[in-house]
Amino acid sequence: MLMQKNTGANIGAPCRQLIGGFLLCLGLGVMMIAPQQSVMWQEYDEKAFESAEKDGRFIILNFHADWCYPCYQLNRFTFSDSKVIDYLDSWTRLEIDMTHQSDIAVQKIAGQFKVMSLPTIMLRYGAFNNRQELRVLGFKRAQDIIALLDKARGQ
Repeated sequence: MLMQKNTGANIGAPCRQLIGGFLLCLGLGVMMIAPQQSVMWQEYDEKAFESAEKDGRFIILNFHADWCYPCYQLNRFTFSDSKVIDYLDSWTRLEIDMTHQSDIAVQKIAGQFKVMSLPTIMLRYGAFNNRQELRVLGFKRAQDIIALLDKARGQ
């Protein structure tokens, strides 16, 4: 009697693993997609910062890094909130990429603004001769950021 080998059962397990891996990657990819709307940041420029300071404009500085998960959360959940976007529309919005901490320019900015952890959000406001500052460390929800923006505006 000739026995036939059933290989169908052996193929099923690797196929299921392959499909499961694909679906996992697809799900992670969807999670990493940036929100459709977000605060429009300008890359930090010392001249833009000094001009805004001199004019007494409201300034928000966003210190972040690519490897920083709370920074990702701030961008994904807080800075994509329509109320936060609207509130920050009239602010000077500067972001500072701290990804490469060994870079001398990054170290200089971190020292200048006394940034010790990420994410750090700094609000600068008030008359030129009486500038005030609020700092936020770590992830904050949209309503928390809005409350700080209201405080800075004196509302």
